[in-house]
Amino acid sequence: DVRRGLFSAALLGVSLLFVPAMAATSAQAADPTAPRAELSPGEGELVPGGKSLSIDALFHNTLDTDITDSFIVAVGARLAPPAAKLTPDQVRIEWFDAASARWRNVELTAGETALSGYLSTDEGLPSAGSLPAGQTARIGLRVSIAAEVSPATTLQFVTQGLLQPVPDAEPVPLMDAKASYSVVAEASGTPT
Repeated sequence: DVRRGLFSAALLGVSLLFVPAMAATSAQAADPTAPRAELSPGEGELVPGGKSLSIDALFHNTLDTDITDSFIVAVGARLAPPAAKLTPDQVRIEWFDAASARWRNVELTAGETALSGYLSTDEGLPSAGSLPAGQTARIGLRVSIAAEVSPATTLQFVTQGLLQPVPDAEPVPLMDAKASYSVVAEASGTPT
C-alpha cells in the first residue's frame, strides 16, 4: 500500500544517514534548540554470538508544536569500513514497546551500505507516536550480532526520528543520533 511505500523510502534515507548524521549531530549539539536525539551508552562492546547491548534512545522535541501521532523511529546499522557488509540475519535489533510491555524485533532491510528498519507493530506498519512540545521520548533498544560476524571491527548504529505530518506525505527526518560499538572476541568487562 501507499503508506508502506512511503516508509520504504524513509528507510532508504536511514541507510544513507551515516555520513550526514555526523554533521547533523554536530550542528544540533551547537544549537540546543534544535530537535535532537541521544544514544546511551555512546560506546561499548558487542561480542559476536554474545549478550545483547542495551541502548537508550532519547528524543528531544524542542519545537513549539506537538508531534502528534506522526513521530516514527527508524534504526540503522553497519560495520565500519573497510568491512564485509552485514546481512539481516547477522544483526538483531529489538525495541521495547511500552504500550504492550514487550520487546519487538525490528525487521531489517539491506540497503546499499547498511541495514535499516523502523519500529513497527504486529501489523508491520510503523509505530507512530506523539511527542509533546518541549518534552522527550525514551525508547529502549537491544542490539546483538551473530557469531560469524568478525571481531576487531566496529558496529556503527544510528537512530532517527521521522515526522510524517499527513499520511500521504513522505516522512521527513527530524532528529538523529549515532554511536559506534566495538566488536570484540570476548567482553573485557566494560559496562554495557
